Amino acid sequence: MSYGDKKIELLNELSGRNASDVAYEFLNSEIRNPNNSTNLSEKLFQDASGIYLNPTEELVMKDVVKKDSVCATVLSSGDFALDSIFNGAREVITFDINENQLYSASLKLAAIQNVGYEDYYNFLANSCCDSFLSNDIYSFIKEKSNDESFVFEFFDIIINQRKKECDYFKSYLKNKPEIELLWKIKIMQESDNVKLRMLAKKVIKRLNINFPEMVGQFEFDLLVSLLDHNYKASNVFKCIYGLMGIKTPGSYIENERSYRKTCDSIQESNIKFIKSDLSKLLNNLKDSGYLDNNFGGFQSLYLSNIPEYLSGSIFARIVDSQLMPLLKDDGVIVYCCQGVDKDRLNVSPQEFNFMRMRARIINDNPWMNPYTYVKEINDIQGYSYLKGKYKVSIVERDSLSPSNGNDNKDSFVYVKKR
Repeated sequence: MSYGDKKIELLNELSGRNASDVAYEFLNSEIRNPNNSTNLSEKLFQDASGIYLNPTEELVMKDVVKKDSVCATVLSSGDFALDSIFNGAREVITFDINENQLYSASLKLAAIQNVGYEDYYNFLANSCCDSFLSNDIYSFIKEKSNDESFVFEFFDIIINQRKKECDYFKSYLKNKPEIELLWKIKIMQESDNVKLRMLAKKVIKRLNINFPEMVGQFEFDLLVSLLDHNYKASNVFKCIYGLMGIKTPGSYIENERSYRKTCDSIQESNIKFIKSDLSKLLNNLKDSGYLDNNFGGFQSLYLSNIPEYLSGSIFARIVDSQLMPLLKDDGVIVYCCQGVDKDRLNVSPQEFNFMRMRARIINDNPWMNPYTYVKEINDIQGYSYLKGKYKVSIVERDSLSPSNGNDNKDSFVYVKKR
């Protein structure tokens, strides 16, 4: 299978850093400390030492993108752009404060043009599968893409490290029969063989252990590191987020049919990238010259959960000054509040004041993670500002990342220009 060699077009200059150096930095990096900031976006994501491989919220482009439209979306792992193309966009402008996201997004674009559906999903999204980030599929993509760009300079390092980690894990299991048993249960749970899956359930019940279904390599790596402090946990998993992808109904990755339709559509569409944070998107697009080329406005602008990392007042000003001017008259801005349901977004002023006080207390406690509560405050404040000025609606979806909030729902906020 080979559909072509479409690439992401760059609208502005990047840092020019050597891709292999970036990969080595990733593998040796530590998690950034936000230093109790209420504006987490720049501190956490400006050229962050890590990348998203898959979205951590449901793909909703089928409800956002119109056929033959020009739209904009945060780049992230590239899935939002691919899903926009599947749903009819003819041009997608992507942006990101972290230019390193080009590595994962470009790898996905190369993969979708050169491998079949099952290999694509298992290699990039199925962390429960042995083919996940495997050297065999990666080498095939690299060979077929006929491209020795920075993308492969980066992933040569990452995939080689993952291969070493897999070899180490196999040798580790030989000396740890009790952990090897857990690994075998995991393999049986995910087998296509019904008898093996039933056997796994019986073993779990007999041993009286709490072992959830669909435990990916990342979760198992973390489990083993907790059971044995001498175990060398994966450096690859430490620097890659969104390790598990979901076959969202109505999305480009749902099934073979949707995947092939996307492969075909890519050849008739364009994906462009500009390095920019949200607060400078309009200005940077002007500087790049993109807005001079008969630009008629974006039909939609998808922000993922970026607004959660900005104070509500700052986000509202960005919407007014940087985003609304980029939209067509009937355009829409969509963003995701992760782990925050409708009721929480509409709390009373008294409850909101209590939540702010709680967030400040937790922020001062070195043993607690303030992200959830700071993001929650930002979500509520931003939504409150916007609904007072624009036509705003909310659609709830089941949360794909329960640890990213206090509720089991994600709220997608739609802000219409008119």
